[in-house]
Amino acid sequence: MISRKDVESALQNYLASQDFSLEKYEFRTFSDGNLGFMGRHFKITTWVTFEGSSRQIDFFAKLAPTSRTHQTARTTSNYFTKEVFTYAYLAPKLDACLLPRAKFPVPRCFLSRDAAALTPPSEDRRLLLLEDVSRLNFRLLEDVQPLDLAHCRAVLRSLARFHASSLLLQESLVGDGESNTLREVAKEVFRSDFLNWMSGMNWAFNCARSMATAAALIWTERFDAAKESVLIKLNEAWERVYAMAYASDKYANVLCHADLWINNMMFSYEKNPEGKEVPVDVVFVDLQFVHYTPPTLDLLLFLHLCTRREFRDENWRDLLEYYHTEIGKYVSTKTLETRFPFTSLLESFEEFREYGRLKSIGYLPTVLEGLVPREQLDEQEPDVLEGMLKDRGHQIFRYCKASEAYRTRIEESFQECLEGLNLWI
Repeated sequence: MISRKDVESALQNYLASQDFSLEKYEFRTFSDGNLGFMGRHFKITTWVTFEGSSRQIDFFAKLAPTSRTHQTARTTSNYFTKEVFTYAYLAPKLDACLLPRAKFPVPRCFLSRDAAALTPPSEDRRLLLLEDVSRLNFRLLEDVQPLDLAHCRAVLRSLARFHASSLLLQESLVGDGESNTLREVAKEVFRSDFLNWMSGMNWAFNCARSMATAAALIWTERFDAAKESVLIKLNEAWERVYAMAYASDKYANVLCHADLWINNMMFSYEKNPEGKEVPVDVVFVDLQFVHYTPPTLDLLLFLHLCTRREFRDENWRDLLEYYHTEIGKYVSTKTLETRFPFTSLLESFEEFREYGRLKSIGYLPTVLEGLVPREQLDEQEPDVLEGMLKDRGHQIFRYCKASEAYRTRIEESFQECLEGLNLWI
């Protein structure tokens, strides 16, 4: 667990000084299940004496999960290794590449500990102590309703910084002796695709089974008799999408978050002259799925998970232009024109559209469960891996009957996917 020595080490990094006294500390568990199952989450509150005055300093703590499921599946270890590497090693380098007032949009890390650093190795003691950005007035949205234009632009402003820092870091490492080391370390950490069942083909084929079953129940006359042919087409599409989630030889690659849904974004607000709160900044959390891929994949996943289809159809090009303009605030005109021109962004967006459609039908049945009345939800799966790798079509159908909001989003997403596969006749 979290020891006093851990807390003191984090405070030393936070204060950039050893000259402080830790008077006391306490921590509490976050009980919100929507924070995700790939970690245990705590808020740590400390009271310290520093430079002659008393201060309260808060941290957000994330520990690797230790359930039998995760250990048996041997997936979480690599997730947590990836997240530790990104927070502790990559994020400071990416932040240093940006302008002084343009921060890399993730919480700062003040203490990290991965299994490789422990003697003897201990799953229970893998740890991240992060900045508590709620103290900076960032907050999670209260529900999973689709985002409006103002929130989308706030996300894209931060995502532009997130991606631009990668372009800048790559340029800074050209001719640098560190570049080979960084490349090799990153390659080792990000090698997890063949171990990673969340993005692997087992999970993908389960998503296909779940959608085919749910579609046959929702639109019986259309798809009950055609369920097997729908499943074949979906499996073929998932194979194409899975091949997209790698570095490209055709388009510029950046560090992508790869998990941009509502609960992985925290917003800060200011009041406009009319007294209405307006989103002005966003930080991204949960970096366990980061990938080195074309930035379009982040854009497509974000839009499909966080907006409605009608909104996307009306605004996607304007939002791409807005995002590209924001990128241009951080990289040189030469870099923008040669490595990341708008024409290339448009081309990749069209080429990878299927990625957004397929990934969203995999994620949305789970992330939209907040729209289902709590009493209608199934009891939590006794085995996380079993729950993610089974046909959930009947469960999706039940939730559609229990919640109009859930049904609307699911049917819209499924129909868009089926249209893209020429299956919606």
